[in-house]
Parts: sequence; C-alpha cells; structure tokens
Amino acid sequence: MAEMGSSSRSNGAEIILDCISDGVITIDLQKRVTFLNRAMQKMLGYNVDAAGTLLACDVLIQSNICSTKECVLERALQGERVSNFEAMVRRRDGVHIPVSINT
Repeated sequence: MAEMGSSSRSNGAEIILDCISDGVITIDLQKRVTFLNRAMQKMLGYNVDAAGTLLACDVLIQSNICSTKECVLERALQGERVSNFEAMVRRRDGVHIPVSINT
C-alpha cells in the first residue's frame, strides 16, 4: 500500500475542515496563518490565498498579552489544551468579532 505524503494528508484535512460550519484557522510555529476554512474566510473577509500573508496577531486581538506566556497561541503551541477562550478577531475591514477559541 502506498503511503500518502504530508501534503496529501494536509489537503485531505483542509477538504474536511472546509465542510464544517465553525471557523478554523491553522498557524505554524512562527504564528503565520497557514489555512482559513471557508467559514472563517467568510467571517473575516479574506480568501484562502490571503492566508499565507497573515500573521495570527493580524487576526486575533489579545492586546497586551500577545507574545507573552499568557498568549493563547503561545499556550497552544506549548501543548496546553485551550477551551472556550473568549477573544476577538479582526475582520479585513477592521470590524471586531467575538469568538471562542479551542485548540
């Protein structure tokens, strides 16, 4: 049996994530946005091509805790499970939208 490459697995996961109604953002270790599912694209006003040009802090509003150990992204990247963290995201037009973050 042939083994799927990581890009095939990634594309498969993205297809599944595009089918759910919750907004999903994936980031890499440098906190660059690597994927926005369709629901999140619609919510934020960005298309999938824009994902690679965004940093998580361009979208997620955490004011004074960004880049500190209290940052929800730092906590998630360190392996901490984050549930129902209330935050705001910034749409492309600058409007802020409340969200609940789960990792």
